[in-house]
Amino acid sequence: MKTIILLGTFLYVDEVDIELGFKKKKLAQQGKEINEHIKCSIDKYYMAYGFNWPYFSYGTKLNVMVVLNAFNPTYQQRYEMPSKVMNIMQSFITDSYDLYIAVESIEPDGSDVFEIYTIDLDKAYPTVEGPIFKYSWDAVDSFCCEGAMLAFHCRSSSKKEKINLNEILICYMLHGTNLYMWADDGKDKGL
Repeated sequence: MKTIILLGTFLYVDEVDIELGFKKKKLAQQGKEINEHIKCSIDKYYMAYGFNWPYFSYGTKLNVMVVLNAFNPTYQQRYEMPSKVMNIMQSFITDSYDLYIAVESIEPDGSDVFEIYTIDLDKAYPTVEGPIFKYSWDAVDSFCCEGAMLAFHCRSSSKKEKINLNEILICYMLHGTNLYMWADDGKDKGL
């Protein structure tokens, strides 16, 4: 069993081996000592956490996205973001199990941009894909507190649904008090 607890500024991911707890007495009788049946990992530098049953995801200070699956609690998926990514800002898991990750990146010319990456969690071997679109920091900086992204929401396209209603991918980004929208209509990949 895994538990995820947000306590103050710390994220605790505890793994409790319930079976080992029951077997402890029997193992002690055989001369084998078990000191713990709880494994704990603590991450203070996390951000951009998202949840949609059965997935929980969060980004680390080292620009790694960690994805936990409730149906496979002994396995943590880790996805390293591209080297140009400076900060994972937000993440969102859709009902079709697509993970969208909003990041701040530095372009080769030194300009700051926001980029959106995606991971299809339904694939046998999911990988980070993208950026699916990007927009400049300057496009939102003049309207809010240094361009910070305060919230992020996505609706995936309906191509993975049993009945495809031809709905397109739509992303909403909140910068300060301004709400921006991007739709994947096959045209411009900017804001």
